[in-house]
Amino acid sequence: MLVAPISEEGKKERDGYLLVGEWVDYQSGKTYPAGWHHIAVGNIEAIILVHSGSIIPHMQVAQSTKDLDRSKIELKVYSQSAQAQGLFCLPSDNALQTLIAVKKGKEWTSSSAKGKVQFSLIPAFK
Repeated sequence: MLVAPISEEGKKERDGYLLVGEWVDYQSGKTYPAGWHHIAVGNIEAIILVHSGSIIPHMQVAQSTKDLDRSKIELKVYSQSAQAQGLFCLPSDNALQTLIAVKKGKEWTSSSAKGKVQFSLIPAFK
């Protein structure tokens, strides 16, 4: 994941160089190949890009980390191909899990997300 905040007041875009591979805009879903690009900010005043083929865990917003419901986690898939991968760790397990998602038709499935957590795999953008 690449995050580039906009620190100049009123500025709504910036130039940036993207390393190897394809990148997905976290806010808009627009994709970019490697190389130089002029990228606009979204609702959040930052450029936020996810490397294509990644899985990013999401959960409901809470007022405090002690109030987070870690039993239901959405795994958002940022991939134009048929496979994606990410890492995940619950504080209670203290063990890093590799998450692998495979696209079958229009659905994403995962055999690697196991344990006390109810994972749901969803595409980041339709």
